[in-house]
Amino acid sequence: MIIYMNFVLKISLSWGYFRLEQESGFFFNMKYFEEEVHKGNWDEVKKYLSGFTKVDDNRYSMKIFLEIRKQKYPEALDKHDRSKAVEILIKDLKVFASFNEDLFKEITQLLTLENFRENEQLSKYGDTNRLEL
Repeated sequence: MIIYMNFVLKISLSWGYFRLEQESGFFFNMKYFEEEVHKGNWDEVKKYLSGFTKVDDNRYSMKIFLEIRKQKYPEALDKHDRSKAVEILIKDLKVFASFNEDLFKEITQLLTLENFRENEQLSKYGDTNRLEL
């Protein structure tokens, strides 16, 4: 497997390399994962990670998927796109309500604020690509 992966990478098929990593679950490329996180490519981060673990595999998987999905929400709020924020709440975050009901309520309350930074815990955040709720 390693020889094949090296061959795919050597002939500049990086998309094939990452797909092979993801589909085989053989090798987790932390550098690639970190780069995508820093770029704020949350859908790609979620997709890549899904090749190695599922949301309901264990509580650690659930927590990391929650953290990834939470990043999209303040980005929508920062752009004052309330409909997108509500869509993210329902589509991406509601499944975690039973995992952490208080957090889900707190996140939902951010919709009522003109600027989510009015929330005391989020007042110092400036860059929504690096926001941590």
